[in-house]
Amino acid sequence: MSNVIIKQSKQRKDDEYYTRYEDIEKQIELYKNELKNKIIYMNCDNPNFSNFWKYFHVNFSRLQLKKIVATFYDNNSFKAEYSGSNDNNINEYNKTDLKWNGDFRSNECIQILNECDIIYIII
Repeated sequence: MSNVIIKQSKQRKDDEYYTRYEDIEKQIELYKNELKNKIIYMNCDNPNFSNFWKYFHVNFSRLQLKKIVATFYDNNSFKAEYSGSNDNNINEYNKTDLKWNGDFRSNECIQILNECDIIYIII
């Protein structure tokens, strides 16, 4: 990311950055053998905008994942779960409203974390 973009963002007070799909792909491919039959949890991650969600969803069968889970931290917080079916439709997932606000420190999110094998911390 160039310094110009960072300066412009600072002036707009816009600090929302997303990891590029290409960067995720390069990194995850190094560890693809360790992902087989694993449940991956992405906390504080909105599956409607996340490149991490998109990557794991689109490559779900190829990576032989067991499930992907994301919790979204907001006033309308929810949990998204995908266990396979139509990998190319990233909007296909089971959505469950969270009782709390989706904060990763909440008992609800800690319980989800304890059920998963791999945690991608999205901040």
